[in-house]
Amino acid sequence: MAGGVESQWSIRVFERFERSVVRLNHGGLFLGTGFVVYWDESRACLIITCHHVVSRVPMSEILDAYFSGNTIPSAVRIVRRGNDIKDLALLWVQRMSSQVTRPPVVMDFFQHPVAPGWDVVLLGYNVLRNNFILEPSTWSGRIISPSTNTHIKYSCTSTGGMSGSPIVLAGVNKVVGVHFMSSGSTGYAICTQAIREYLEEYLHMDNLSIHELLAIAAEAT
Repeated sequence: MAGGVESQWSIRVFERFERSVVRLNHGGLFLGTGFVVYWDESRACLIITCHHVVSRVPMSEILDAYFSGNTIPSAVRIVRRGNDIKDLALLWVQRMSSQVTRPPVVMDFFQHPVAPGWDVVLLGYNVLRNNFILEPSTWSGRIISPSTNTHIKYSCTSTGGMSGSPIVLAGVNKVVGVHFMSSGSTGYAICTQAIREYLEEYLHMDNLSIHELLAIAAEAT
């Protein structure tokens, strides 16, 4: 992908979804990234992140979720944990920050197999030299292996704190996975099929889209 096109796609993803991703904190410590996957007029708001990002937070305790530019956090609770194999967690926004004056932008999922060579953009929060940043960052890359039943691999160098970030298909603006780790210049993300199966197990339902499953989960919170 030409550098100019790559830069433009990163800019477009940032501009479109800056208000979709959150920085997750607990006890004053930065944990990782999450992103909004459901919102309705009753102000029900659901966020997805990685299980390992919130695994040490008791279910009964509140997490702080900071939207881009916010200094006042939104209060978030864990709805559903995963495990070391299904590294996902579903969060519910119990109280939205007073600094969130517009509805968050919901990120939709690309529920089809991906192919090597497709261009993607990673969008999330990181920490540099222990200093928090108030805005998310973007990294561009390409899918480097076909999707399996659990994950995809892509060429993208990231830094600490990116776990739980969405991987966005460039030009389509839909999520193809949830970033959970990097090794060198290779990133790994939980694919949308695994995300749907995680929600199906939680709700004991099948043959529904991710959006339909999230709508049911929102009603249950």
